[in-house]
Amino acid sequence: MDSDKMYDYRDFMEEFYVDILEFIVSKPVLFAKLKEQESLFDLMPAEPHQRRIMALDWFIFDYKIPDTNQGVLDDFMENSGTHPDNKDICAQFKNNWYGIFEVVALKTGKEAILRELFGSAQHHVTDGTLTKFIQKGDVIIGRILTFEDIKIMATSAIKMPSEAATIIRINRGRFEGIKAGLTPVDVAGLFGKKDKVEMSEKDRVLHEAGRAGFSADETLKLIKELEEGAKGTEMPNEIIDPYARIVMNKNNKMAEPFLDAVYKFWNSLLPFSTQKGPIETAVIELAMSYMHEQLQKRKITNQDEADKKVQEWMKLPNMALDGKSPEQAVIDERKQMGNPELRVGYSFQVKEICAEKEKEAEKLYNQALELGQNGKHAAALKLYKEYCELSDINHVVHHNMAVSHFFLGHYKKAKEHLEKALKLKPDYEKALRALKDLKGRGLG
Repeated sequence: MDSDKMYDYRDFMEEFYVDILEFIVSKPVLFAKLKEQESLFDLMPAEPHQRRIMALDWFIFDYKIPDTNQGVLDDFMENSGTHPDNKDICAQFKNNWYGIFEVVALKTGKEAILRELFGSAQHHVTDGTLTKFIQKGDVIIGRILTFEDIKIMATSAIKMPSEAATIIRINRGRFEGIKAGLTPVDVAGLFGKKDKVEMSEKDRVLHEAGRAGFSADETLKLIKELEEGAKGTEMPNEIIDPYARIVMNKNNKMAEPFLDAVYKFWNSLLPFSTQKGPIETAVIELAMSYMHEQLQKRKITNQDEADKKVQEWMKLPNMALDGKSPEQAVIDERKQMGNPELRVGYSFQVKEICAEKEKEAEKLYNQALELGQNGKHAAALKLYKEYCELSDINHVVHHNMAVSHFFLGHYKKAKEHLEKALKLKPDYEKALRALKDLKGRGLG
């Protein structure tokens, strides 16, 4: 590649980012939405200015404007005063690849070969600046753009710290089904998500307990028992089970949000809860995936079995953690962070499904399946939703719901259910094909 073209793309990209940012700022509602979304990247292991650039990259290339469902780049191309020749280059940017890449080879100051970690594709990227701060074997996150007849790296590229490789390996399975549509928000989710709700965990318990029919005295008694229990070795279900039985008798529909709030409050009481590092955050995600798998295989049916299973799993060697057990990996990270709390224990709420409910769920599934096969998709969805209230761990049900939503023209809902199916079973071939087809039609 000649030096003139290299400087051409650098000059163009600098001008492009200035112009599109000015365009966003000129629209107060759009600019406010960008600032609001920046918090999604707060937990990324990067410098503040890198996180802001990452947020801007996502906003330009992936964000959809409400109501119009149009991308910001499309809006810029249609409504800005940029030169028509520049618009042609911008149109090429719609063909881009965002992902996590390993540096396979490079020529400093000239180009690099990057391999997708969640796929096998390799990209020859022309970028003199990028090659000056990376080396072979590094892991980088960024977006590859087409510029005329070459590939370049957008300015949002971030070199990951060494510990990030472990986080990525742990979460690899989460993206097997969506690797073609990876976005900065997906990547940021690997390292934790900032809670947008301002209500404290204790306030949430007070709120949900009131909705479930508990008096103020009953709720304060529960909170005190949890606070005392968290200081010792007591498992949460020993405290919570009596209240769970009460709420199921008082107001069964409010049982799930109430118990969810109670378990989150319990976890917030543990001494280490405010000092979770990226490894511990990833271990919790991995443990949740394991529990989903155990539920799906019907190897656990109640809270006691769930607590026992997760404690056993925490002590087993795990290849994603370089052969360490999850418990040891968390302890090692806490020591590095100066966290003196070396107790490691998690509890995940399990919604019990008795034999009677299983029978009811099976009946709902068969009725919904028949309705869907006869083209009565709205009626089928109603029954599938009732099924999910009894058990929300069946990947086939979410695939079938996606099919019904598709025939009703609810493409966004169809995509959501396909992604839910793949979260439950990442290698589910039907959902993988359906999601690929949906995106191929430009509907996902």
